[in-house]
Amino acid sequence: MRCLILSLIFNVLPFVFLFSSYYNVWVEKTRCAWAETADLKMVAYHDTEYGVRREGLNECFEVVCLEAFQAGLSWRTILHKREAFREVFFGFDPARVAAMTRQAARKADSAE
Repeated sequence: MRCLILSLIFNVLPFVFLFSSYYNVWVEKTRCAWAETADLKMVAYHDTEYGVRREGLNECFEVVCLEAFQAGLSWRTILHKREAFREVFFGFDPARVAAMTRQAARKADSAE
């Protein structure tokens, strides 16, 4: 066992120190090409939400709704209108959305 530990120390550690200067390159956060933009909402979405698993019912419902509204539009457009969607759809509460009356749906349809 002692030989194994010494072997690791003398054979592996030099390489760790040799390549440690490259460590920052390996862990540096990179962005997808579509997120390389001056639009701060797109950058923030990429860095904090894109590819992150959603756990809550409201979060999952929000993603499904926004993806549905995104059809034919750019994701940038949807992100910039996200707060309006949240207001119209009661914070993406599925129970409240399901209970919407026709009048509330028409009002939501006419909202910007």
